[in-house]
Amino acid sequence: VLKLSRRNEMNKIDLSWLGAIIDGEGSISCQVYTKKSSGNVRLTPFVCIINSDEGILSEVERIITETDYTNFRKVEMKKYYRYEQSRNKKQREETVCFNIRLDGLTPCYSFLKMIRPYLRSTQKQRNADVMMKYISSRKENGIQRNHLGHCLRAKYSRKEIKLISSIRTHRTAKSFDEICQAGNVH
Repeated sequence: VLKLSRRNEMNKIDLSWLGAIIDGEGSISCQVYTKKSSGNVRLTPFVCIINSDEGILSEVERIITETDYTNFRKVEMKKYYRYEQSRNKKQREETVCFNIRLDGLTPCYSFLKMIRPYLRSTQKQRNADVMMKYISSRKENGIQRNHLGHCLRAKYSRKEIKLISSIRTHRTAKSFDEICQAGNVH
């Protein structure tokens, strides 16, 4: 039996709790931006947790910023208002929700690698696996150099778009075919 330090035991407890929060309140996906000027797309992986209980998200922020598994950029907690129709449908109720979101290849990959063993939802496990596979592909193939040695962002492959499309299930999400029409997809 491997003995863990108190700090590592605390990390396991915290990460187990965080995995449960992500299972229930989290989202692991990729945002697709279309640039109006060029018609090109930009795909930004993200992990997001939204909840109306500020205490839960404060604890999430504490765990993420205190962990010694990886370096994270500052996690931002944003407040926004969600409007819900009441029973008589003539009034709207205002709910304050808090949002913690990690964006980008490196922060998302590090976070998903850390939290993946603690996820129990098969959908969240699948999303984490797909996102890590996509991020690995972008890290390997995402930057190219021109004849002067300048960095160029490589086009997205159809395989990468297919990975992303497989986990984007929101009713307003762009389809695989719509994303593939962008000029920076080959």
